[in-house]
Amino acid sequence: MSGSTPVWQEEPEEEAARVRSAVALAEFALTDPRVHSDQRKRLLNEAIWFVTERGSVTRKYLLRYRSEAALEIQGRMSATAAAKLLHHEHVHPRKELVARLLAPGADVAAILTGADACVVTRAEHELLTAQQNKFGWARYTAAGITVIDLATGAPLDLPGRRQEECTGAGAAAAGHPAP
Repeated sequence: MSGSTPVWQEEPEEEAARVRSAVALAEFALTDPRVHSDQRKRLLNEAIWFVTERGSVTRKYLLRYRSEAALEIQGRMSATAAAKLLHHEHVHPRKELVARLLAPGADVAAILTGADACVVTRAEHELLTAQQNKFGWARYTAAGITVIDLATGAPLDLPGRRQEECTGAGAAAAGHPAP
C-alpha cells in the first residue's frame, strides 16, 4: 500500500450476500432447538465475525473505517507486517452484540447489518478496552482516536454517530440510555 489514503470500494451485492448468509446462520443458531446454548453463542459470534471481516479473514484489516494511526502503519508496511501491529476492533463489542441477538424479539438482520468494525493499532485497542462506561463510537471519542471513513477520505463525525446510536432502537435493546 502506498502512503496515500486508500479509496473505499463499495461492494453492495457482496455485502448483501454476506449479511444474508450471516443472518441465516444466526437465525439457525437462535431457533434450532438442537443447538446447545454454548454453541449458540459461538455461532452468533461467528456470524458477527463473518459480517465484520468482510467475509474473509484476509480482508479483516481492509475495512471502511480505520484509525489515522492504523492507516499510517498500513501505508508504510506490507500487509503481513502491518497485521502484527493492528487490531480488528468491533465498534460494539461482540459480547454486547451477542446479548442483543439473544434478546427476545431481536431484529437479527438489523443487529448484524449494524455490526461495524474499525481497524486500529494494538495500543488503540487497549485504550478502547478501557472505555467500559462508553458505548459504540463514543469509546473512540473518549479514547481520543480519529477514525477515517475511507468512503469520504475524511474523519468520521463521531459525535454525530454517537447521537444516531443512542437515539436508535439499538440503544434500548443493548440497555444503553439515550443521551
